[in-house]
Amino acid sequence: DYKEDNFMKAIDKLIATAEAELGYLEKKSNKNLDDKTANAGSSNYTKYNRDLKEWAGVGSISAQWCQAFVDWVFITAFGLEGAKKLIYTWTNYTPTGSGAFKKRSRYIKRGSGKPKRGDVIYFYSSAKGRIGHVGIVYKVSGNKVYTIEGNTSGASSLVTNGGGVKKKSYSMSSTYIDGYGSVDYSALEGIDYTAPENPVIRLGDR
Repeated sequence: DYKEDNFMKAIDKLIATAEAELGYLEKKSNKNLDDKTANAGSSNYTKYNRDLKEWAGVGSISAQWCQAFVDWVFITAFGLEGAKKLIYTWTNYTPTGSGAFKKRSRYIKRGSGKPKRGDVIYFYSSAKGRIGHVGIVYKVSGNKVYTIEGNTSGASSLVTNGGGVKKKSYSMSSTYIDGYGSVDYSALEGIDYTAPENPVIRLGDR
């Protein structure tokens, strides 16, 4: 089915965009932001924060960046217009990101349904007492969910401020998981996100 096929392609594009960022490390200062590993540090400076601020006017260059990473991947894959139809809002604050899905009844609480590839996964941080971390689901298999997350580490536990882009996996019954933003890829119908490789023009490029 043509439609189904198109949505699969959209999800593949999203996952490929996220996978291309694996290994990126946050920086200790506002330098070498586009280099994956140079100037690594723990001050939360990233290209994701910089670009989200420039593209959508939100966030801050040195804020915790897990949600900025997710927004960045969606915008890079589908442009501002396409991404807005899928995740509804730009933010670097995870309760706002998850709230946008909840408002539209597209939030699956842990235990009340299964996520799918291309969904957004939200984690509960007991330290923060709220949803405090987010990632992208790239695979669901058996009772496990496989994720790509920004601002985490390779540790098997939930790490909400870990400094890098990593692949992780969790049991779907894990209490780390709050729930999932169920992304409606049919919203992309009629939007040509395939053409521009870089859908967003940086300020210096005009």
